[in-house]
Amino acid sequence: MSDMGLGQILARAKQRLNRNLNIGHSPSAFGFEDIRPIGNSQGSSIANKAGRIVLRARHKGQTVKIYEAFSPEHAQFILAVSAKLPDLFPRVLEVRDAWIVTEWIEGQRLAEDIGYHQIKVLRRIHGVAVEGLPPAGFCYIKDFILPRCRRAMSLAATQEKIDFRCLEIDNGATCTTVMHPDISPNNLVRTPEGEIKCIDNELLCFGSAPLLDFCNAVRNMPKDQRDEAAKKWLSVSSTTSQMIENTAKLWILREAGAAFTKGDFTHSSRMIADLERCAERWLPFPAHMARGSE
Repeated sequence: MSDMGLGQILARAKQRLNRNLNIGHSPSAFGFEDIRPIGNSQGSSIANKAGRIVLRARHKGQTVKIYEAFSPEHAQFILAVSAKLPDLFPRVLEVRDAWIVTEWIEGQRLAEDIGYHQIKVLRRIHGVAVEGLPPAGFCYIKDFILPRCRRAMSLAATQEKIDFRCLEIDNGATCTTVMHPDISPNNLVRTPEGEIKCIDNELLCFGSAPLLDFCNAVRNMPKDQRDEAAKKWLSVSSTTSQMIENTAKLWILREAGAAFTKGDFTHSSRMIADLERCAERWLPFPAHMARGSE
């Protein structure tokens, strides 16, 4: 099979978008124009971290973002959570099966007080009332971390053992906190009107490890900034030893999968080997800071 070029991939994506799927309120085709990859300072991409399509296009006279949720149920969950935080998330214009169309947000990346804004945004998301929200249709642990690192996990432990442990820690079907594992600096912008917007919400879900969201948010910060952000987070958080232990294990699985994907097999294997021995040393901040908040 010959390699597909970007043009061919975009053409296939457009065909999928314009299929007459069973979408209830909107039986007509979307009618997208000028479909293109999402671009930033690191280049252009047509896929997010989960490998699902993310595009920019023109639709009904305006620029929009188009992306695939994990499932049709997940798309409805994102729609419902977005409606609860209309000043923070882009407005959802249409949902078609697992596809979501939102307004395109113009803005500048945050240049200062980034950690402060990350924490503020996460606290708002974690504080969303779950009453009336539909099932998430996606679990960050089961549907993202585990599939991505299964090969990595097999280097140090049996698949069955790791899968059971991970799902025991955080099963999205039974959790009642709205989670956002991707509040990175790149995903927060300040609009010309001065609002802070979160522009990447493809991994929204339910969960029970809010500290994991914090780890994801600060993972690429310099150490001094991570530690300062951790102090602020933990000063107003109720954190138990069990929460720290669970988060550390989940963090190892997340980072081991990332390292394996990048080809750093040795680092990935070392992390997995520490899953039962000293998982907390891999947290992006000193574990004693968290224990001091108990």
